Amino acid sequence: MKHSISTIVAAFAFATSTSYAMPGLLYPEHHTWSPPTDSDVRSPCPCLNSLSNHGFLPHSGRNLTMDKLIKAFKEGVNLGPDATTFAGGLAMKSNPIPNATWFDLDMLDQHNFPIEHDGSLSRADAYFGNNHDFSPEVWGAYMARLEGHEIISIELASKARAEHVYAQSLINPEFFLNEDLLGDSLLETALLISIFGDPALGNAKKSWIESFFRNERFPVSEGWEPRADEANLTTATAMIGKLQASLPEGVPILFGNQPE
Repeated sequence: MKHSISTIVAAFAFATSTSYAMPGLLYPEHHTWSPPTDSDVRSPCPCLNSLSNHGFLPHSGRNLTMDKLIKAFKEGVNLGPDATTFAGGLAMKSNPIPNATWFDLDMLDQHNFPIEHDGSLSRADAYFGNNHDFSPEVWGAYMARLEGHEIISIELASKARAEHVYAQSLINPEFFLNEDLLGDSLLETALLISIFGDPALGNAKKSWIESFFRNERFPVSEGWEPRADEANLTTATAMIGKLQASLPEGVPILFGNQPE
């Protein structure tokens, strides 16, 4: 399966054109949160987990369809249907049933498919046994690269991500990140600084991101709310380009045996 950086751009033409009204920035679900129970399932993705913890998605984390995803991401973080359709289409591939139109969050634990990858900002690599749960150690190592900064610029986000990924590669003898997975990693960072900052400028508030990752809860009590200007596939693609342009020199970006 190919979903490299170039295919992110191409996917825009195939994304849904359905529009969802957003009458207010905050919904009741933003103020309702509960952690997963023993019968609920969660994923390596903190945003999907947060949407379930708040009730934008089923709290069980099960039977997630495209319609549910589009509505949840639009209302939860004002992410456009085009971006959700692209990412959700990848997530559907985690279901072992061919051509499935739904998935459960724990299906996303599969290593290097369709969205999980080495070098996560907040999860340990699969090599170490648990690529699912939040890792204070991994997250702390990433946050240390942001020390002294309250606002995360595009340049800082790009540098910190690249250096963090490289550092993780040095302790994992099976570390792998090809062009497809690099695209996933950059898209995640692009959406992160767009949702907690500005879809065009970045400049995300570090305290909001810290709270979000550690608690898998939207930091409404800290003053965050979804931005009025939508993040979507167009803004995310542009942000990926800016992140690529800001990559630090001399730091590898691809790891493992790569095709010729």
